[in-house]
Amino acid sequence: MRRLVLLFKLAFVTFLYGARFFSLGDKETVREWCRKMLKLMGVRVIVRGRVPYKPCVIVSNHKSYIDPLVLTSILPDYPVWVVKREVARWPFIGRGLRKYGAVFVDRANPRKAAMSVLRFFSGMGMKRSVAIFPEGTRGEVGKLKKGAFVLAKKLGFPLLPVRLWNTASILRPGLVIPNPGVVYVEIFDPIPPGKPVEEAMRITEDLLL
Repeated sequence: MRRLVLLFKLAFVTFLYGARFFSLGDKETVREWCRKMLKLMGVRVIVRGRVPYKPCVIVSNHKSYIDPLVLTSILPDYPVWVVKREVARWPFIGRGLRKYGAVFVDRANPRKAAMSVLRFFSGMGMKRSVAIFPEGTRGEVGKLKKGAFVLAKKLGFPLLPVRLWNTASILRPGLVIPNPGVVYVEIFDPIPPGKPVEEAMRITEDLLL
């Protein structure tokens, strides 16, 4: 019964914040929604390190559907999320991401994906950070895709590796109702944009995988 009540609360909060977001387009609403959802789930987020207040390409490991909620709840600005194009077809979520300003890309073609983001940025002066899960699919350990690193090189942005711990135990694949618990976020030092792509990938793999 308690889990059903929680599910109802999560749905109700999503409806309220979703209505506000779609009517006003206020990105702060998204961050507030993420924090509210995590609180209702009984999830406490502990952060070590900090995100620099300048544009960067944020790269994180990806183990659970709550990973984007955790990252959005702690980031100081509103990054452009780079998302696999299949998500654009998901009910409600796809529409919400389009409204937020996400970029949908073909993850099988990293250079084409990078160009899609560059075209998006060309119209806004490249003033926002970018957030990407370079593993692509949840839990694809040891298989970082090159797109995020190519993109950072082309934008001239530093890479910011961020590691999430324990999110899979909160909401693992196949689980509908999340478990309460603690999520740890470790923010590493930025990798300078002058690093060669392959070297930046190796450093990131050592930190995240």
